[in-house]
Amino acid sequence: MNEQSIQAKQGEIEFRRTLSAQELGHDCHIPEAFSHHEIMPVIERAIGETRRDFEQLAGKGIPLSPFLEIGAERGHRSFVLCNEFDAWGFAFDLSLDALQFGDRLIAEFGFANTPIRICGDAYRLPFRSDTLPFVCIFATLHHVPDPLPLVAEVRRVLY
Repeated sequence: MNEQSIQAKQGEIEFRRTLSAQELGHDCHIPEAFSHHEIMPVIERAIGETRRDFEQLAGKGIPLSPFLEIGAERGHRSFVLCNEFDAWGFAFDLSLDALQFGDRLIAEFGFANTPIRICGDAYRLPFRSDTLPFVCIFATLHHVPDPLPLVAEVRRVLY
């Protein structure tokens, strides 16, 4: 297994900490990233895309609950599942700061239902085998040096 080094994981966590602070309106340290004012329209568009994606999956009879979103980042996809698809589940990410951004989503979009947010390493999912019918991963696999062990973990927890 070609797992990310602890230094790489720490770097990713620190980057997400800085990015989240910037998106929450604190100091701007990453010029290429969205500002406090720019991020919400981006998330709003992503929520619309997410809604369409999940509508298609639900239309095909794919069970959306309970779910696990790996690489949830801010958790907006998980919030859509919880609030618009009567689903419950878990938003999982390496960055606690990114997951805590979900508090802003609650305030901005009035989400009443929230996923259970878990900070952890996707190479070691804290779930029993064969326990979840639906796992989603959006724009995350390119962050890991070897996605095969992560895919094996996903397969392990799916039933």
